[in-house]
Amino acid sequence: TDLYEDGEYYSHGTAVSSCIASAINGVGGFGVAPKAQILFIKMDFYFTSLDKAIRYAADNGADVINMSLGAYAETFTDGYGDQQVGDSSVATMLSSAISYAHNKDCVIVAAAGNEKTNKKSYPACNSGVVGVGALKEKSGTAAATFSNFNKSSDTSTGDNNVDVMAPGVVYTSQVPQEDARTASSSSDYADSTYDVTQGTSFSSPLTAGAIALYRAAHPGDSRTKVISELTGSCDDIGTSGWDSTYGFGRVNLEEFINVGTSVETVNVSPASHTLTMTAQNGSPTVQLSASFLPNDADDEYKEGVWMSMDDNIATVDDNGLVTAVSAGTTEVYFVTEKDMIDGKCDITVIDQ
Repeated sequence: TDLYEDGEYYSHGTAVSSCIASAINGVGGFGVAPKAQILFIKMDFYFTSLDKAIRYAADNGADVINMSLGAYAETFTDGYGDQQVGDSSVATMLSSAISYAHNKDCVIVAAAGNEKTNKKSYPACNSGVVGVGALKEKSGTAAATFSNFNKSSDTSTGDNNVDVMAPGVVYTSQVPQEDARTASSSSDYADSTYDVTQGTSFSSPLTAGAIALYRAAHPGDSRTKVISELTGSCDDIGTSGWDSTYGFGRVNLEEFINVGTSVETVNVSPASHTLTMTAQNGSPTVQLSASFLPNDADDEYKEGVWMSMDDNIATVDDNGLVTAVSAGTTEVYFVTEKDMIDGKCDITVIDQ
């Protein structure tokens, strides 16, 4: 939230919060999740305070924690030619608090940073945190020139600056500095305005707002499921698949929020079967079928493939028809393509 120090207001918190939950009231703009409840935690700029703030948010029911801030573990010259002084301790300073929040099922989102560098920024690069990079103004495919990015050696499963991308130039609430207020102002906030601003600090809360909407629509989904659906529904806008500039791609709010009910369990029937090969019947067969739980799982989550663990014993075709090949035992699986949920039938082949 906002800070007042030495005669100046730091309205970063107001601008960030408005990206998430500004009300639809006919004035200015509105947030991605205007009905979301914001837990305001006033703090200074130290990571020790941030540790406490994360724990406080987790203890008080936060579903999503947004952190539009960052620090570097190493000293380097950034993309503007300025020196960034790092502190090696920041890489682990928040690890315990983040794990604490994760254990309470909080999704944590953080800004990737605005130094146009691939040096690792924390907390975006802390394990399990969703790092968000910025898209250029009025572009859904180009990264903003100021946005941090990943190293070419990074991978999709690593701890990266950028996991997803969101708009980085926004029209948002602003609290003017003291000297900009009029003499007739009735309060410190009477002359609050709206203005265009930029930074991954705003890409991050836009993503946090999307996650808030998702969690409202899918309250039973775990933190890891939320992140999986977020990254899996992104528009791939860079090199095919995950890449070092865009991560998994641009957040697609509609695809993310409207994700259907996924399959949790696959049952294959029959669960076991014995095929007896004789001179008369050649290669006997059995038809398998797959059923899914929950019963209202969407069809897109039911798509999958049949596979035999040993084609020398028995084969299975695309429709689940198993054919005996030689004596022995094997397992035949149906595996969903989207979430890799599987069920199996134990096959025994006897050769008489």
